Amino acid sequence: MYIHVVPLLVLSFSGETKTKPIQHSVKELTRMGIHADMIMCRTPVKLTKKTKDKIALFCDVDAKYVIEAKDLKSIYQVPQYLADQNVDILVQEKIHLSPPKKADLAKRNERTNDFLHPECTVRI
Repeated sequence: MYIHVVPLLVLSFSGETKTKPIQHSVKELTRMGIHADMIMCRTPVKLTKKTKDKIALFCDVDAKYVIEAKDLKSIYQVPQYLADQNVDILVQEKIHLSPPKKADLAKRNERTNDFLHPECTVRI
């Protein structure tokens, strides 16, 4: 399974998203014989349905495989953020693992919460 991670450009003065660079990047991969199964868009803003549908249409992937990878406060939040978008299930379905199982991130989320909200600080 190929997951293509791409930056989604956002114009700062208008907030408009630019998908053309993603389309060119996917086209180049396809030219080399690689067809992206999932497109993960690195973005500072929320990905709208309209933008997802546009990327899906022009990059020849199903819209459910266009994933938002928004900038987060900590890298430790990324697994839960992706699980909230069912990336774990989508990957299992794509590689034909059955039955797909939802990832259990409870312990990991506890550690992430401890990291983000420490009980005290230590002065060294």
